[in-house]
Amino acid sequence: METSVDSGAAAHEPDDQRPASARRARELLLEGNRWFVGLGDAPDARTARWHLVRLDAGDIGIGGEDDAAPAHTPFAAVLGCSDARVPAELVLGRAAGDLFVVRVAGNVPGTWSIGSIDFAVDKLETMRLLAVIGHTSCQAVGAAVDAYLAPASYLGLAAQLPLRAIIDSLLPAVVCAQAAMGEVFGASVSGRSGYRNALVELSVILNSALTASVLRQTFAARLGETLDVVYGVYNLTNRVVGLPADTGGGTWTPELAHPPAEEAEVVALGRDTAASRFIAGLLDSATRDR
Repeated sequence: METSVDSGAAAHEPDDQRPASARRARELLLEGNRWFVGLGDAPDARTARWHLVRLDAGDIGIGGEDDAAPAHTPFAAVLGCSDARVPAELVLGRAAGDLFVVRVAGNVPGTWSIGSIDFAVDKLETMRLLAVIGHTSCQAVGAAVDAYLAPASYLGLAAQLPLRAIIDSLLPAVVCAQAAMGEVFGASVSGRSGYRNALVELSVILNSALTASVLRQTFAARLGETLDVVYGVYNLTNRVVGLPADTGGGTWTPELAHPPAEEAEVVALGRDTAASRFIAGLLDSATRDR
């Protein structure tokens, strides 16, 4: 028997729909994800197949004036992956109309994705935050890692220009991740059983950070208290949008971080993340697609 969890009481107060600052917009996304994670704590979470989420009729044009389109007033633009397991509005606990979502495999910063975000920044006065949301076990990143580890396999992609463009965009993150793994664990790290999985997950995090850096450079002249750029990674296992934890007992912590601004910060991010319990724990795990 299918059951449902009434999540209509989620933190979607009317005043929250139009945050005045980038900081408040960031808080709303983290609060929304926290609510989404909490769905798993519902008494019937193991049997529930459907969850009711808030959907104001006006957000989709029901009950308004005749022939009038609903207002277009999102407060955050999200550049995410096309992966069907990561629907942005749901994992960030937001309602229809709250987010301007751009989805592309590997959440790469291509012409069309950046152009779409440029439209949002330029035309939508309610825009307060630009968020890059990657996710663990990203198959696009996995393909880039495989092309890096076995360069001969790249030949199969050479003639597929659209797919090649995505893989090429992901390779800088893979190179940075590989260098960080070698620095932290030594040259022999590539021989450890979980190396590929660890390299994929570290590349996912660095790709999200580097993509957010591209957004910050692109929109630098417009950033301030009312517009900011952040990034995070959705963990498919625990449903948390965040990053590997630095302290405490867990391996993943809720976070939307600011991207690195300089080369030294990219190097430090790679090194520190490679040394995290999350990545270290993958290195000796059985080889499998996480």
